[in-house]
Formats: sequence, structure tokens, C-alpha cells
Amino acid sequence: MGVALAAALFLGAPPPQPRLFPLHARSIEKCQHMQAHVRFVVLCPARLPRPTRGWRPGDRPPPSHTEFFGGPARPQLPTPYGLDFGYSAPVEPQSGRSWRKLIWHNRPCCFLHFTVFRPRGEPLPPDLRPATLGGRRGAIRYAKGHSLEGTVGYWWSNHTWFFWHEHGTPYAASLHYFGAGTTRLLGRLIAELHPANELEPHRSLFVQPAKFRRLPHGWRAFQNVAGLLTRGGADVNSYALSWAYKPNPYGWANQMPGDGIAVNIILSRRSPGSSRTNLCWNTPHLAGFAKIRHLPLRLPRMTSARQEGQPNIPEYRVFGRIDESYNVDLRVDINNPRPTAAMLRRAQSVVSHIRFPTWPRLRRC
Repeated sequence: MGVALAAALFLGAPPPQPRLFPLHARSIEKCQHMQAHVRFVVLCPARLPRPTRGWRPGDRPPPSHTEFFGGPARPQLPTPYGLDFGYSAPVEPQSGRSWRKLIWHNRPCCFLHFTVFRPRGEPLPPDLRPATLGGRRGAIRYAKGHSLEGTVGYWWSNHTWFFWHEHGTPYAASLHYFGAGTTRLLGRLIAELHPANELEPHRSLFVQPAKFRRLPHGWRAFQNVAGLLTRGGADVNSYALSWAYKPNPYGWANQMPGDGIAVNIILSRRSPGSSRTNLCWNTPHLAGFAKIRHLPLRLPRMTSARQEGQPNIPEYRVFGRIDESYNVDLRVDINNPRPTAAMLRRAQSVVSHIRFPTWPRLRRC
């Protein structure tokens, strides 16, 4: 048993709420298969807990599963239609004399049974109370305990149930009771419900750096490292150098020859500080990074900026934002305290042929 879980049980407090993970692709396929055979909107969770351990220390966590409620090919039958999600099997009074010692296994670390469906064929159970869960208003029926005693119809008494209307359809969702924290987790899962056809399988999403389409003779570009887009955003760096350079841990800045030119560009979708903003969709609008309305970028004619730690290397800077894709940090360094017009034209030519990619905007990533 984990330290946090053991401490929570010892103190009688609810254990920490589990982390939620994107729904498996095979579960999304089942949700969308059900949707293809019925006329009402099928709701499925975008995220669910995952098991973290098996029955005994060292055992592998059990596999997750998704099952149909009702036959997708026969939606006209007066039965519930939807899906249930979970892993492993519960500990119940009929599990044996030591079931109370093993009841911790019903927590999300080891077991989960979550259902969501359109109810039909049975009246709603008694003892309903008005409630709001996951931002939805409806009625709740709390679990009676760990036993199935008191079950009415298919409303299992060892589940906490929630009922509401949405998209012109009545829905029911339930979560197997595991003690303190059951209703809170049920609310989190209900907040994750979305129409099945809006769900997309989670995949690693890589974003591309700026690319140099044309370089003068003797120049070399370093531009092939993509970035991974997450809720925290992404940033990627590419650069082009006018001299022969072999990448090494010390970087190119300390190896600039006289009259050498470096064009460095960072594309970034990051929030300053410790912001928790979801950056799958938006790019922060930072001070000093105005929207870029025209391409190609133009270098300033003069600059007072210098490469960090190098007072004799002028640095020409352009900052801005390309739509909601990313912020741009472009810096051109020339290892000559008084760059010639030819050097500036050469640098501008490189900048003029930079190709800026389009980064996706997603609700989740």
C-alpha cells in the first residue's frame, strides 16, 4: 500500500484524489462505435484514473477495460445504453471473512468501475437529492455501503449515482463506492464527459522550429529539433551560422570568428512565471511581443543591444507574436563592432528567407 494511502486510512481521512489520464484510444473507438448506432449523444470521459498497483506489492497494475451497456446494434430495446469503464474487481462482503482488511483495494489505485448511460426500462431509484456535480445540475443517490444489499433494478446500492438532462436526453452516471472521496471523484469524472465524436486519441504532438529556406554559400543551418506541445506549451530553437561549426556542449557563441554572423530564432508558447494556463490552445500575449502583421521580418537599422557578455558584438533583435501560434525571439549577432552594409544585407537576406511554421491549437494536448 502506498505511504499516502496508508496514512490516509490510518487517520480516517480521504486519500489523495487520483491523477486523471487521457482515455485510451480503444475506449474512444468503443464510444464512437456506440454513437454510430444510436441517435442520442453518447457521453464519454476524456480522462480517467489509471491503476498504480496490483493485489500484492510488485504485481503489475491490472489492465483497463471499456464495455457496452446495451447492444449497439439494437438501440430500440428498452434497456440502458452507454458504457462502463474500469479495471480489476471489487472487494465486497461476499469476498470472504477478511474482506474488511482488503477494502482499501476498492480505491482508484487498484479498482475502478465508472458508468455513464441513457437509462431506460427502469424507474429512477428512490432517495434522490438535488445536487450539482461536475458543473451539471441534477439529482444524486449516495451509495449505501460496500454491499449490494438494497439494490433496486439495475441501480446498484454500492454505487453513488447522479442523474441529469443534457442534449435533450436523460443521463445517469455512477461510481463504485470506495469510502470518503467517492462523490468528489464522481464529480471530477462527470466534468470530463464530452460527446463521443469530439474525443480524439491522445498522441504526442510535436511542433516544428523556424526553417532557413535559403542560405549564402558557406553558411550552415541547425534546425531539425522539434518540440513537444503540452499543457505547459513548447519552445524550439533554430539557428544559422556563417562559419563552419560543429555542435558541442559549449555552444557557438564562444566560437564566432571575426565578421562572423549568427541568426538565432526561438519560437515559444510559454507563460512567464508559474502560470497554470492551458497552452494547448492559446499563446500568451507578452509585453514587447506585438502581433507580427507582415513577413518577412525586417532587422532594425541600428542597435544598442549587445550579445550577452560580449560588448563588441552588436545584436539586432526582433520580438513579436505570430497569430496564436507562438511568440518569436529573433536575434542576429555580428562579430564586428561596426558591421558593414554588406554584412547587414547578408543577415537580412537570411532573415527574409525564414519559413515560419503553423502550430496547432487544441483544447487538449
